[in-house]
Amino acid sequence: MKNHRPTDRICWLIQGLMLLVSCNAFSAWPPSVPESVWVDVPNVSDYARTNELVSASIPVPRSHQLLAISGVRVIDEAMQGLPTSARVLARWQADAADIQAPIKWMLVRFPASVPAQATRRFRIVFDGTTPNPVPTQAIVRTETTTEIEIDTGPASFAVSKNSGQLLRAALSNATLMVSGSVVRANIDGLNSGNTTVRRVSFEQLDPLVAVLVVEYTFDHPAVGGGAISGGRRMIFSAGSGSVSVREWIDWEGAECSLGMIVCNNVPHARRLDRWELDLMTPSLLSPTYAYQANTTAGLQASQSVPASGVSLHQVRRADRLAAQRFELRTGAVVLANGTRADAPSLMIRHAAGTLAISLENMADYEPQSLGFDGTAAQVSFADNSVWLGHYQGSSASYRFGVYPPATSTTNILADQLGTLQSPLLGLPERTWLGASGAVDEFPVEPASRDPLIARFDEELLQTMASTVDQRHQKGLMGLQTFGLYPRYWGNPVLSDEIDCGFDPTPAQAWDNTYWCATWTDYHNTTAIANVAAWRLRDPRWIHSISTPAALRSLHTQMLRCSPTTRFSIVVSSLPAMADTAPTSTVRTSTSRICLPTIGALATAPCPNGCAKAPGISAVTCAPAAAACHPAPSAARTTRSAIPLPTSTIGSRISSTRCSTFSARRSTQVFWMTGKATRHAA
Repeated sequence: MKNHRPTDRICWLIQGLMLLVSCNAFSAWPPSVPESVWVDVPNVSDYARTNELVSASIPVPRSHQLLAISGVRVIDEAMQGLPTSARVLARWQADAADIQAPIKWMLVRFPASVPAQATRRFRIVFDGTTPNPVPTQAIVRTETTTEIEIDTGPASFAVSKNSGQLLRAALSNATLMVSGSVVRANIDGLNSGNTTVRRVSFEQLDPLVAVLVVEYTFDHPAVGGGAISGGRRMIFSAGSGSVSVREWIDWEGAECSLGMIVCNNVPHARRLDRWELDLMTPSLLSPTYAYQANTTAGLQASQSVPASGVSLHQVRRADRLAAQRFELRTGAVVLANGTRADAPSLMIRHAAGTLAISLENMADYEPQSLGFDGTAAQVSFADNSVWLGHYQGSSASYRFGVYPPATSTTNILADQLGTLQSPLLGLPERTWLGASGAVDEFPVEPASRDPLIARFDEELLQTMASTVDQRHQKGLMGLQTFGLYPRYWGNPVLSDEIDCGFDPTPAQAWDNTYWCATWTDYHNTTAIANVAAWRLRDPRWIHSISTPAALRSLHTQMLRCSPTTRFSIVVSSLPAMADTAPTSTVRTSTSRICLPTIGALATAPCPNGCAKAPGISAVTCAPAAAACHPAPSAARTTRSAIPLPTSTIGSRISSTRCSTFSARRSTQVFWMTGKATRHAA
């Protein structure tokens, strides 16, 4: 069995699942609703986790008719209530904000201590009969017209509401450890060191957790009608001096039609040459540094900071099949090297305390680096060139913290790398998941119930392991490609569809995977990883497969637009017009609309009867009138996400913000059908 390919295994899993659910010997779907919601919290890391925030996504059966989260509580093995934070994620057939609709999914957070390689079990109740204790060190927010301060107990963090100096941090004894932060980007050879804050908002705020989102723009000139923007989502937890952060950068424009990868004979993208964060440190007395690249080598002993600084780099490979390499450098001198910096952390130590910072899976998101130049800790999310496609972005996750002088190295690494790379997740019992009706059907019975179920679990495990192994063998690591999966791969008959038939940049091979590969549907490829986590009680498959795919979908597949970008959606049938231009036909449930054939370069005029769409510099033609005569039944159906002038179509077109769909790999463009979203969490 161990030699099966990922494609073969997934086929077997699908067939096996169909067989399982068709057997009369097994219980009907969905199973009966259990009396209680039990949640397992496995710690799969080698670090003991102390008072760490657990996140548990909990589905709720519609029959419960649970409307509010005010009564949600977490109870430990000793039947003691724990500080609990809850947030509604989705409701049954309604928007999450509709308080009249029952809750379908909620996110529950609570503190827990779990030994290394151990599992604890907790119970979740909805009736509010158990008290919700306040954390020993509760979060306190202080807000002025210029900044927001969040005090977690061990440390305080200040976030600017209107300045490029986005963040500073201090220990509870008022020792300033980070005096400010700046995000910089070099795009198409042009540096930018300033940001303008667009919006600062709390996604969640209670005594246990604060989730703060900051959105900003860079001072790069707009191209293709769109600015370069960015943002960060910060999670603060009570009693912790560390913050988990996801940073992103977007190009909010397009120079040609959606789906075109070449525009005016050059790549339809912007070259992101460098993207980094500086955490400025006040004058430090005799600072030293210690670093870890991976857990195999462990933490290297503290050393004095060289005059030229020190930095740990996961180097960009020349092509996808080249061997990976990391380097520890001072200036241009390489001090040490290795293969994969997959557990990178940097500690800057001095008499007042330690500043530590870590990147999530730096080896998989190459090229990235961590460094310290004597005045600032530097996190390079893009340490060398990568591409930002039209309406596309990139993201990186990291964690930084400030620690008192007596904090042990082991505790710092547990807080940094344990929390960042193996965050504690609460896994609801399989029967509860199935009974909720909120997930697709999967076997909920124990493996001991039937040999076929045991075989299913065996294949599930081998599929996950083979996926991770094949991903590295195929060289899919990279800031813009990790978390993606080829349509066909690991099959000796079919092509992997990774390498180029058409390469917009033939002089270089490091970007071939980005330009050339044909990627598959995210849900069907990665949903099985969630089933693996539920069946095997192992969250590693969520960490290594589902989460990267979800972030990749959010930041590269959903259109990354400005808050003012408007897209138009057909909502009803439209009057006829003369068919005066070459068209492709759009079908909806009530109408057909003619759009010009896509593919004209920016210098070409609009065909007769068409007008330029507003707000973009390239030619994207839309009909001057509303619709066309019915097309022959053999006409090819396409969909479009072109920004259309709503005034030409009147009340039959509704205008909305960014699309939920991107078609970078397609030569066609697609009409939006889903609800628009922007920077979803």
